[in-house]
Amino acid sequence: MFNSVLAACLMGTGLFSLPEDNRREWQYQTPKGLRRIVDDGNGAWTLHFPNGTTAELKELSRTEQYVELQNVKNKNIQRLFTKEGRMQPKGVGPFRKFADGMWMKPDPAADGYKVQLVYFVPSDRKPCRDYEKRIRLIASLLAEIFTDDLRSKGFTTDGPQFVENESGEFTVTLLTGEQTARAYNHLPTKKSLQHSKAVFAEVDRRLNTATTSNIVVIFSETYEEGPASQVWPGHLAVALARPPKAGICMFSSWILRDEFSAGSVEELRNLFFDTRPIRGRTAIGHKGPNSPRNEFLEDGIGGLLHELAHCLGPTHDLSKPTNIMGQGFRDLRWNVGVKSNRRKKAAFSRDTAAIMMASRFLNPKVDRSDNTRPTAHMSFKKDGKNAVAVIDVADDKALSLVALVEVTKTKGRQLIELRKLSGKSETVRIKLNARNVTTGPNAQLQAILIDGGGNHRKVNGSLSNLR
Repeated sequence: MFNSVLAACLMGTGLFSLPEDNRREWQYQTPKGLRRIVDDGNGAWTLHFPNGTTAELKELSRTEQYVELQNVKNKNIQRLFTKEGRMQPKGVGPFRKFADGMWMKPDPAADGYKVQLVYFVPSDRKPCRDYEKRIRLIASLLAEIFTDDLRSKGFTTDGPQFVENESGEFTVTLLTGEQTARAYNHLPTKKSLQHSKAVFAEVDRRLNTATTSNIVVIFSETYEEGPASQVWPGHLAVALARPPKAGICMFSSWILRDEFSAGSVEELRNLFFDTRPIRGRTAIGHKGPNSPRNEFLEDGIGGLLHELAHCLGPTHDLSKPTNIMGQGFRDLRWNVGVKSNRRKKAAFSRDTAAIMMASRFLNPKVDRSDNTRPTAHMSFKKDGKNAVAVIDVADDKALSLVALVEVTKTKGRQLIELRKLSGKSETVRIKLNARNVTTGPNAQLQAILIDGGGNHRKVNGSLSNLR
């Protein structure tokens, strides 16, 4: 009886030797800050230094007392115990203590390949009421749209999985910013490139996103009241894909305002057909003053859907007006509203869906043990009146897809063509003409290669280099 009580107490302090399957992160302090040794799976570990650099480790063995790792570069061998770490320099001689440390209890967000919801509130702001409930309702609609659309195209998926608490509810992490709202949004400047960078950097550091394999979705309370040509001042919608293990996106939290919130999913569905005007505000898709309420719902929840999809790998796709990765997300009412019209539904194109299904976040069949990026080289040749992109691709295990994308200043990246791949190496030739390349002989192009592990490799080129 005594031993059971003692074990429970020690577990609460983080000093108890965790069961083998739970020994996934070991931490220790140094004069320069906290170091973390994190299990990446399949025998691969990473040492994360306080300055953001990393070192690669491999697991040699496990016992009830310790996990034994070797630094791939310097060959030092470490044994990580419950309370201390011991090292054998270069793998030679006796093991000596190098640090006091501990195994960390698993964090629900550290399970990996899930979507983590964050509400970011600057130091001079307060969270809006019922923020957890409001964010959860939005997230449930996002999961529904992803799953329904991908399954309708014949893909086997349960859609994106969200970090959940012990009650099975989506976890919403409240982060109070270290600075004021103006320090992030830089208003009254119309738009600051530092706005999203500052929020991303702080969230990355505070959540230690380098140690988890999650996509982080941020509702950012950094917009402001006051006049604006569209929605609210300081509005942002931005995403950064980090395949195969992560991604981060951000949407301004005006979508959590009372005008756009509901007490249940069904009430929220009704708002997608609510045409009452929002006085003094212009929805981005509607473009007219005093825009209808439902237009803001589509700009907001649809915009968040669009940004979350970017985190899964796809670029813009303007081939159809209903494409979610084009402007189709601004007409989302037929997907989630109380009325239905199958022909008007916004959707992911089949190419976009294929790119997303190459992600570890949607497809359990993707090889999570493969963490080596493929290689690629792109050149351009003449073929009569047309140009041809020649893409040589290779991977150590298996190729999956190659996407050719046009990069423009006004519309960002746009998908031109997608090809499925097989085997370990292939040469792909894609004809280019005025129908699929919009900027003519100076078009800037990017090839995105995806392998069977969801790893991405990007190579850039220009038709001005045509041979």
